[in-house]
Amino acid sequence: MLTLHCTPETKEGQLRLRLENHHAGLLKGDWRLHLNLVRGVRRVIDGPIRHLQQTGSHCLLAMSQPLAEGDALHCVLELEVAVARVTKLPLAAYAIAPGHPETLPVMVRWPGAEVGRSAGRSGGVPGLIPWPRYVEWLPGHLALSDEVRLDPGPDRARPAADWLRRGLAEHCRSDVTLGEPAQLRFRLRDSLEAEAYELSVTPKGALLEAADAAGFLHAAATLLQLLPARPLNDRDDAWRLPGVRISDAPRFGYRGLMLDCARHFHPIGRILRLLDLMARLKLNVFHWHLTDDEGWRLEIRAFPQLTEVGAWRGHSERLEPQYCTGPERSGGYYTQDEVRRVVAHAERLGIAVVPEIDMPAHSRAAILALPELLRDSEDCSVYLSDQRYSDNVLSPALEGTYVFAERVLEEVCELFPGPWVHVGGDEVPRGVWLGSPRCRALMEREGYTRPEELASHFLRHVQRFLATRGKRMMGWEEVLHGPDLDPGLVAFAWTSQRVVSDMLRRDVQLVLQPSEFSYFDLAQSGDFQDPGLNWAGEVPLERVHHYDPWIGLAPDAPARERFLGLQAALWTELIASRERMDYMLFPRLTAFAEVAWYAGGQPDFEDYRARLIAYLPHLDRLGVNYRRPEES
Repeated sequence: MLTLHCTPETKEGQLRLRLENHHAGLLKGDWRLHLNLVRGVRRVIDGPIRHLQQTGSHCLLAMSQPLAEGDALHCVLELEVAVARVTKLPLAAYAIAPGHPETLPVMVRWPGAEVGRSAGRSGGVPGLIPWPRYVEWLPGHLALSDEVRLDPGPDRARPAADWLRRGLAEHCRSDVTLGEPAQLRFRLRDSLEAEAYELSVTPKGALLEAADAAGFLHAAATLLQLLPARPLNDRDDAWRLPGVRISDAPRFGYRGLMLDCARHFHPIGRILRLLDLMARLKLNVFHWHLTDDEGWRLEIRAFPQLTEVGAWRGHSERLEPQYCTGPERSGGYYTQDEVRRVVAHAERLGIAVVPEIDMPAHSRAAILALPELLRDSEDCSVYLSDQRYSDNVLSPALEGTYVFAERVLEEVCELFPGPWVHVGGDEVPRGVWLGSPRCRALMEREGYTRPEELASHFLRHVQRFLATRGKRMMGWEEVLHGPDLDPGLVAFAWTSQRVVSDMLRRDVQLVLQPSEFSYFDLAQSGDFQDPGLNWAGEVPLERVHHYDPWIGLAPDAPARERFLGLQAALWTELIASRERMDYMLFPRLTAFAEVAWYAGGQPDFEDYRARLIAYLPHLDRLGVNYRRPEES
């Protein structure tokens, strides 16, 4: 066994490594240590390292001296960014040595980062999150017995009735049937606005009213929150709904969550579970980040190589180990049948699915899978992306780039029936395309003077292709850095809330996803042990709930009409398990959902926190591994 002890020297930006050889035998000759670091290594300060190579997060350290069993070696690395928290330390490691047919596992030791435990509180007042626009508590309660009858009413309410029936059966262990007479009734109210609902509960029954399927789903979600998380007693009225009258409608029509499944693959069951948790919080858009430098996760029948090669990482794979993955083959992808299953489940829950195929940058997995189509053999450009790749950008001057984009997007449009397709468009590195004769010829032919115009040239072609399929193109804020694209573009503000005012100068709709309020891969405190990144600071629970998307805009500002809505994001460089996903999302996602939904002005944090304490037992019951509020 090999053990790697990591000790950061925060002030100097150094990382001290001690590699111990317990029972691995003699390591000699051209032996190498492989490890994954989120940030870059600037240089080797000390130690027997004759060569260092870094690709993305994957570092290869070629050693210049043997390591005998029972001995240890020391080295010191200078990092680009000082280690301020445990997740900046090596995430995974292994060794390769002559005479050893297999990769040698390395146990990485550093101060441990605990993943949160359940708070285990019992409920008090109902934990309604997000808070409705109007709530009036009424005397009495509605007791639900072992047999509950539910009247689904109009066809538009059928998905909500089925979801509520399943939710009640799981929650109360009751036999819930459809029919009349019923304690719970759905009824159509055409006068209500889109997604609005009214819910009234008296000792005689509960009435759920809406004008559309989404409104009925939101009413069902509120009713489930009104239930106690655990039975109140051991009698027939152990499950009670309090008397209440609620009138509610959303603040924004777009309330999204982005999940990155490229950096780490998350299995289909995890996606379906997340959609259920989103619906309970009245979130209605699932932005599915399916491709990036580190992985291609969507089956494309025109190009099977994309998943044969691009979906897998490992020491013997075309894509190196990155982030939390070691030398073994790891990864995965979603078949088209699995995608249809996700889309159908999301539709039943009133959630639109937005696929993202990130282009022209963040395309390394695709380029390595299809080099004959996507690699410009004459391009000698020198660049390095923010993630330290020098080969991750599609060429706007190659015919193969457009063949690739159109065939991929053709299948994407068939799989995803929603109105939007996200194409990324972000983080095109400086220096790209400048060394390509083909790109220089294209610039001269079109009269371009800046590389950003080449990116817009490609994205305009993609936008027009999507328009022929009835889709609107979405992209990150960088799609506005070049010349104007066609009308109908939706741009996402992500680097900061400060960029919103500049983006509003362009005639586009916006989705706000500012990192300092909505990036849930960022740590929740400044504690060294707290998992997460911190490039945009920490994002504690209170900060999420205090987010004011209207900041700097007058109440009657016309620009407000161009805000499509809000989105939270979970990038998964450091998130490879359901437990860590839960911990980074909850309870912050509840605070975000309230900001995106509550239409009665900026919500009060202390009031929200009291309701959250009552809501947490529901998360316990659902098996959510959330962060305890006292840690926030």
